[in-house]
Amino acid sequence: MPADIPRPYSDDADLRDDAIILRRIRPDWVRWEETGPTGQWPRITSQAFQDYSEAMAARLGCPAPAMSVGLLAVLEAAGKDVIELLIGYAGYGVASLTVAKVRELGQGIVPWPTDSEPWHALVFVRGGGIRAVGTRSKLAEAATWRIRTQKPT
Repeated sequence: MPADIPRPYSDDADLRDDAIILRRIRPDWVRWEETGPTGQWPRITSQAFQDYSEAMAARLGCPAPAMSVGLLAVLEAAGKDVIELLIGYAGYGVASLTVAKVRELGQGIVPWPTDSEPWHALVFVRGGGIRAVGTRSKLAEAATWRIRTQKPT
């Protein structure tokens, strides 16, 4: 865990509301036969926006449940493209959301850089705990594809 991050988490006010976050989407987290409410096809399910469990978060060095995302601005500042998020994640896609949408739904975001992904960040429930299914559904509805996942054959 980066030493300068408050525990458990604190929403980073330096991240502007118009900043874009990126989320890897597994192929089994979509409904190929459905279109999302904003016309996105295939529809991204709420499963794509679940938190690490407390046990998994602890194994990864996180002080509480959270969801892993990437910060587009940091990725681009490193001279990388969105496709970089898919290295080692065959078949996955990438969806995006604004920081404003995340905050509107009671979530916070904090940069959480790693050696391999300096653009890495965490989205967490500002009141603590695990993200509710209803909030996950709203995140899924608001997400837009950057790179569609590959349909399983």
